[in-house]
Amino acid sequence: MKIVYFGNNIRGVKCLSAVCEAGHQVAGVVVHRGAVGGSGPTSVYARAKELSIPTYGPEKVNAPDFIEQVRQIAPDLMILSGYTQILRKTLLSIPRLGTINLHGGRLPDYRGGSPINWQIINGETQGACSILYADEGIDTGDILATKTYAIGPDETAGEVTAKTLELFPPMLVDVLAQIASGTATATQQDRQAGCYYCQRRPQDGQIFWHRMTATQVHNLVRALNGPGLPGAFTYLAGKKYVICRTRLLNETICGPAGRIAIRTPDGVIVICRDRGILVQQVGLASGETVPAASCLAIRGHAFSSVVGHE
Repeated sequence: MKIVYFGNNIRGVKCLSAVCEAGHQVAGVVVHRGAVGGSGPTSVYARAKELSIPTYGPEKVNAPDFIEQVRQIAPDLMILSGYTQILRKTLLSIPRLGTINLHGGRLPDYRGGSPINWQIINGETQGACSILYADEGIDTGDILATKTYAIGPDETAGEVTAKTLELFPPMLVDVLAQIASGTATATQQDRQAGCYYCQRRPQDGQIFWHRMTATQVHNLVRALNGPGLPGAFTYLAGKKYVICRTRLLNETICGPAGRIAIRTPDGVIVICRDRGILVQQVGLASGETVPAASCLAIRGHAFSSVVGHE
Protein backbone atom coordinates (compact mmCIF):
# COMPACT_ATOMS: atom_id res chain seq x y z
CA MET A 1 0.00 0.00 0.00
CA LYS A 2 1.07 3.54 -0.71
CA ILE A 3 0.69 5.57 2.47
CA VAL A 4 0.76 9.22 3.49
CA TYR A 5 1.65 9.41 7.17
CA PHE A 6 0.69 12.32 9.47
CA GLY A 7 2.77 12.13 12.65
CA ASN A 8 3.89 13.95 15.76
CA ASN A 9 6.10 13.27 18.76
CA ILE A 10 7.47 9.93 19.96
CA ARG A 11 4.35 7.93 19.05
CA GLY A 12 4.63 9.28 15.53
CA VAL A 13 8.30 8.26 15.36
CA LYS A 14 7.80 4.73 16.66
CA CYS A 15 4.79 3.98 14.49
CA LEU A 16 6.43 5.43 11.36
CA SER A 17 9.40 3.15 11.92
CA ALA A 18 7.11 0.14 12.41
CA VAL A 19 5.17 0.86 9.21
CA CYS A 20 8.36 1.09 7.17
CA GLU A 21 9.87 -2.02 8.77
CA ALA A 22 6.70 -3.92 7.83
CA GLY A 23 7.46 -3.16 4.17
CA HIS A 24 4.76 -0.59 3.42
CA GLN A 25 5.51 2.26 1.02
CA VAL A 26 5.33 5.57 2.86
CA ALA A 27 5.21 8.09 0.01
CA GLY A 28 5.01 11.18 2.20
CA VAL A 29 5.20 12.27 5.83
CA VAL A 30 3.25 15.27 7.12
CA VAL A 31 4.29 17.08 10.32
CA HIS A 32 3.10 20.20 12.09
CA ARG A 33 4.47 23.42 10.65
CA GLY A 34 6.56 24.11 13.74
CA ALA A 35 8.13 20.64 13.59
CA VAL A 36 9.82 21.20 10.22
CA GLY A 37 13.57 21.05 10.69
CA GLY A 38 13.25 19.25 14.02
CA SER A 39 15.82 16.81 15.36
CA GLY A 40 16.19 14.22 18.09
CA PRO A 41 14.42 10.96 19.00
CA THR A 42 10.96 12.52 19.25
CA SER A 43 11.07 14.27 15.86
CA VAL A 44 8.96 12.67 13.12
CA TYR A 45 10.56 15.11 10.68
CA ALA A 46 14.05 13.85 11.54
CA ARG A 47 12.99 10.19 11.31
CA ALA A 48 11.39 10.76 7.91
CA LYS A 49 14.59 12.36 6.65
CA GLU A 50 16.58 9.35 7.91
CA LEU A 51 14.24 7.13 5.91
CA SER A 52 14.51 9.41 2.82
CA ILE A 53 10.77 10.05 2.76
CA PRO A 54 9.47 13.35 1.29
CA THR A 55 8.22 15.49 4.18
CA TYR A 56 5.62 18.27 4.30
CA GLY A 57 4.72 20.85 6.95
CA PRO A 58 1.60 22.70 5.80
CA GLU A 59 0.40 25.60 7.91
CA LYS A 60 -3.19 24.59 7.16
CA VAL A 61 -3.64 20.94 6.31
CA ASN A 62 -6.96 21.55 4.52
CA ALA A 63 -5.60 24.32 2.25
CA PRO A 64 -6.32 23.66 -1.45
CA ASP A 65 -2.64 23.68 -2.45
CA PHE A 66 -1.74 21.00 0.09
CA ILE A 67 -4.80 18.90 -0.79
CA GLU A 68 -3.59 18.96 -4.40
CA GLN A 69 -0.14 17.76 -3.31
CA VAL A 70 -1.72 14.78 -1.54
CA ARG A 71 -3.92 14.11 -4.54
CA GLN A 72 -0.82 13.96 -6.74
CA ILE A 73 0.72 11.34 -4.42
CA ALA A 74 -2.46 9.25 -4.81
CA PRO A 75 -2.16 7.32 -1.54
CA ASP A 76 -4.10 4.13 -0.91
CA LEU A 77 -4.31 4.95 2.79
CA MET A 78 -3.51 7.79 5.20
CA ILE A 79 -2.46 7.37 8.85
CA LEU A 80 -2.85 9.89 11.68
CA SER A 81 -0.46 9.27 14.58
CA GLY A 82 -0.49 12.13 17.07
CA TYR A 83 -1.23 14.71 14.37
CA THR A 84 -3.57 17.35 15.84
CA GLN A 85 -5.00 19.28 12.87
CA ILE A 86 -8.46 18.02 11.89
CA LEU A 87 -8.72 16.72 8.33
CA ARG A 88 -11.84 17.74 6.41
CA LYS A 89 -13.89 15.67 3.98
CA THR A 90 -12.05 16.76 0.82
CA LEU A 91 -8.75 15.50 2.18
CA LEU A 92 -10.18 12.41 3.88
CA SER A 93 -11.81 11.28 0.63
CA ILE A 94 -8.54 11.08 -1.33
CA PRO A 95 -7.19 7.65 -0.26
CA ARG A 96 -9.21 4.74 -1.69
CA LEU A 97 -8.87 2.71 1.54
CA GLY A 98 -9.62 5.60 3.87
CA THR A 99 -7.75 7.26 6.72
CA ILE A 100 -7.03 5.66 10.08
CA ASN A 101 -6.30 7.40 13.37
CA LEU A 102 -4.38 6.23 16.45
CA HIS A 103 -6.15 7.37 19.61
CA GLY A 104 -4.72 6.99 23.12
CA GLY A 105 -8.02 6.54 24.96
CA ARG A 106 -10.91 4.14 25.38
CA LEU A 107 -13.72 4.77 22.92
CA PRO A 108 -16.41 5.99 22.94
CA ASP A 109 -15.77 7.08 26.55
CA TYR A 110 -12.75 9.29 25.86
CA ARG A 111 -13.14 11.04 22.53
CA GLY A 112 -11.26 14.28 21.99
CA GLY A 113 -8.01 15.70 23.33
CA SER A 114 -5.65 14.58 26.11
CA PRO A 115 -7.31 11.16 26.63
CA ILE A 116 -4.46 9.68 28.70
CA ASN A 117 -4.53 12.65 31.07
CA TRP A 118 -8.31 12.62 31.39
CA GLN A 119 -8.40 8.89 32.11
CA ILE A 120 -6.00 9.38 35.02
CA ILE A 121 -7.78 12.51 36.30
CA ASN A 122 -11.00 10.51 36.40
CA GLY A 123 -9.36 7.72 38.37
CA GLU A 124 -9.74 5.05 35.69
CA THR A 125 -8.03 1.74 36.42
CA GLN A 126 -8.07 0.69 32.77
CA GLY A 127 -7.30 2.65 29.62
CA ALA A 128 -7.13 1.69 25.97
CA CYS A 129 -5.30 2.24 22.71
CA SER A 130 -7.72 2.54 19.80
CA ILE A 131 -7.29 2.52 16.03
CA LEU A 132 -10.27 3.80 14.10
CA TYR A 133 -11.27 5.16 10.74
CA ALA A 134 -11.15 8.96 10.66
CA ASP A 135 -14.35 10.72 9.66
CA GLU A 136 -15.48 14.33 9.85
CA GLY A 137 -16.25 14.01 13.54
CA ILE A 138 -13.71 13.92 16.35
CA ASP A 139 -12.85 10.30 17.18
CA THR A 140 -16.29 9.15 16.03
CA GLY A 141 -15.28 6.78 13.22
CA ASP A 142 -15.63 2.99 13.14
CA ILE A 143 -13.19 1.19 15.45
CA LEU A 144 -10.71 -1.22 13.87
CA ALA A 145 -8.76 -2.35 16.94
CA THR A 146 -8.64 -1.82 20.69
CA LYS A 147 -6.12 -2.98 23.28
CA THR A 148 -6.64 -2.25 26.95
CA TYR A 149 -3.98 -1.59 29.57
CA ALA A 150 -4.05 -1.29 33.35
CA ILE A 151 -3.58 2.08 35.05
CA GLY A 152 -2.08 1.65 38.53
CA PRO A 153 -3.23 3.91 41.40
CA ASP A 154 0.11 5.75 41.48
CA GLU A 155 1.07 5.60 37.79
CA THR A 156 1.80 8.89 36.08
CA ALA A 157 0.87 10.05 32.59
CA GLY A 158 4.47 9.49 31.54
CA GLU A 159 4.34 5.88 32.71
CA VAL A 160 0.98 5.24 31.06
CA THR A 161 2.17 6.84 27.82
CA ALA A 162 5.13 4.44 27.81
CA LYS A 163 2.64 1.55 27.86
CA THR A 164 0.83 2.93 24.82
CA LEU A 165 4.12 3.28 22.96
CA GLU A 166 4.63 -0.46 23.35
CA LEU A 167 1.10 -1.28 22.18
CA PHE A 168 0.56 1.05 19.22
CA PRO A 169 3.28 -0.05 16.74
CA PRO A 170 2.32 -3.78 16.59
CA MET A 171 -1.39 -2.84 16.64
CA LEU A 172 -0.88 -0.58 13.65
CA VAL A 173 1.10 -3.20 11.70
CA ASP A 174 -1.66 -5.77 12.34
CA VAL A 175 -4.39 -3.37 11.19
CA LEU A 176 -2.46 -2.49 8.03
CA ALA A 177 -2.07 -6.18 7.20
CA GLN A 178 -5.82 -6.68 7.60
CA ILE A 179 -6.64 -3.66 5.44
CA ALA A 180 -4.19 -4.79 2.74
CA SER A 181 -5.70 -8.29 2.67
CA GLY A 182 -9.29 -7.06 2.75
CA THR A 183 -10.00 -8.82 6.06
CA ALA A 184 -10.33 -5.75 8.30
CA THR A 185 -13.55 -5.47 10.27
CA ALA A 186 -14.69 -2.28 12.00
CA THR A 187 -17.21 -1.68 14.77
CA GLN A 188 -19.50 1.31 14.45
CA GLN A 189 -19.57 3.71 17.39
CA ASP A 190 -22.77 4.89 18.99
CA ARG A 191 -22.40 8.66 18.66
CA GLN A 192 -24.84 9.24 21.50
CA ALA A 193 -22.75 7.15 23.89
CA GLY A 194 -19.51 8.00 25.63
CA CYS A 195 -18.07 11.46 26.14
CA TYR A 196 -16.03 14.12 24.32
CA TYR A 197 -13.19 15.75 26.30
CA CYS A 198 -11.63 19.05 25.28
CA GLN A 199 -7.89 19.56 24.96
CA ARG A 200 -6.23 20.49 28.25
CA ARG A 201 -4.21 23.69 28.73
CA PRO A 202 -1.39 24.41 31.21
CA GLN A 203 -3.63 26.62 33.36
CA ASP A 204 -6.00 23.67 33.86
CA GLY A 205 -3.40 22.10 36.14
CA GLN A 206 -3.98 24.38 39.13
CA ILE A 207 -4.73 22.62 42.42
CA PHE A 208 -7.68 24.06 44.36
CA TRP A 209 -7.16 22.57 47.81
CA HIS A 210 -10.43 23.92 49.22
CA ARG A 211 -12.65 22.12 46.71
CA MET A 212 -10.60 19.06 45.68
CA THR A 213 -10.42 15.83 47.64
CA ALA A 214 -7.09 14.13 48.35
CA THR A 215 -7.86 11.56 45.64
CA GLN A 216 -8.66 14.30 43.12
CA VAL A 217 -5.41 16.11 43.90
CA HIS A 218 -3.43 12.86 43.63
CA ASN A 219 -5.01 12.01 40.28
CA LEU A 220 -4.40 15.50 38.89
CA VAL A 221 -0.74 15.43 39.96
CA ARG A 222 0.00 12.08 38.32
CA ALA A 223 -2.06 12.97 35.22
CA LEU A 224 0.24 15.94 34.58
CA ASN A 225 3.53 14.21 35.41
CA GLY A 226 5.45 13.19 32.30
CA PRO A 227 7.74 14.44 29.52
CA GLY A 228 6.45 17.64 27.98
CA LEU A 229 3.63 18.04 30.51
CA PRO A 230 3.29 21.29 32.51
CA GLY A 231 2.56 19.67 35.88
CA ALA A 232 -0.06 20.37 38.53
CA PHE A 233 0.72 23.60 40.40
CA THR A 234 -0.11 25.71 43.41
CA TYR A 235 1.04 28.91 45.16
CA LEU A 236 2.71 29.46 48.52
CA ALA A 237 3.84 32.85 49.83
CA GLY A 238 3.51 34.31 46.35
CA LYS A 239 5.63 31.63 44.68
CA LYS A 240 4.45 29.03 42.21
CA TYR A 241 5.30 25.39 42.91
CA VAL A 242 4.73 22.42 40.63
CA ILE A 243 3.62 19.38 42.59
CA CYS A 244 5.39 16.42 40.99
CA ARG A 245 4.65 13.46 43.24
CA THR A 246 2.06 12.74 45.92
CA ARG A 247 0.88 9.75 47.92
CA LEU A 248 -2.48 9.00 49.47
CA LEU A 249 -2.33 8.33 53.22
CA ASN A 250 -3.72 5.35 55.10
CA GLU A 251 -4.49 7.48 58.12
CA THR A 252 -6.93 10.38 58.15
CA ILE A 253 -5.50 13.83 58.93
CA CYS A 254 -7.83 16.81 58.75
CA GLY A 255 -7.68 20.57 59.12
CA PRO A 256 -8.14 23.79 57.13
CA ALA A 257 -7.85 23.09 53.41
CA GLY A 258 -4.50 24.09 51.90
CA ARG A 259 -2.68 24.02 55.26
CA ILE A 260 0.79 22.47 55.46
CA ALA A 261 0.03 20.40 58.55
CA ILE A 262 2.94 18.05 59.18
CA ARG A 263 6.51 17.68 57.96
CA THR A 264 7.76 14.08 57.64
CA PRO A 265 10.97 12.49 56.31
CA ASP A 266 9.01 11.56 53.15
CA GLY A 267 7.49 14.99 52.50
CA VAL A 268 4.86 17.33 53.86
CA ILE A 269 1.22 16.59 54.58
CA VAL A 270 -1.14 19.14 53.06
CA ILE A 271 -4.85 19.24 53.86
CA CYS A 272 -7.28 18.87 50.97
CA ARG A 273 -11.05 19.35 51.11
CA ASP A 274 -11.61 16.04 52.88
CA ARG A 275 -8.28 14.96 54.36
CA GLY A 276 -4.50 15.22 54.14
CA ILE A 277 -2.24 14.09 51.32
CA LEU A 278 1.52 13.55 51.35
CA VAL A 279 3.36 15.84 48.93
CA GLN A 280 6.69 14.16 48.16
CA GLN A 281 8.33 16.11 45.31
CA VAL A 282 7.96 19.61 43.95
CA GLY A 283 9.31 21.45 40.94
CA LEU A 284 10.93 24.85 41.30
CA ALA A 285 10.91 27.77 38.87
CA SER A 286 14.42 26.73 37.82
CA GLY A 287 13.02 23.45 36.51
CA GLU A 288 14.71 21.45 39.28
CA THR A 289 12.72 18.73 41.08
CA VAL A 290 13.43 18.52 44.82
CA PRO A 291 12.05 16.71 47.89
CA ALA A 292 9.06 18.61 49.25
CA ALA A 293 10.41 18.54 52.81
CA SER A 294 13.43 20.56 51.71
CA CYS A 295 11.50 23.56 50.46
CA LEU A 296 7.98 23.37 51.92
CA ALA A 297 8.92 23.24 55.58
CA ILE A 298 6.76 26.26 56.41
CA ARG A 299 4.56 24.35 58.81
CA GLY A 300 1.27 26.10 59.48
CA HIS A 301 1.29 28.11 56.27
CA ALA A 302 -1.27 27.39 53.57
CA PHE A 303 -1.28 27.05 49.83
CA SER A 304 -3.41 29.56 47.97
CA SER A 305 -5.38 29.66 44.74
CA VAL A 306 -4.24 33.26 44.23
CA VAL A 307 -0.73 34.55 43.67
CA GLY A 308 0.55 36.51 46.65
CA HIS A 309 -1.92 35.10 49.19
CA GLU A 310 -1.69 32.39 51.82
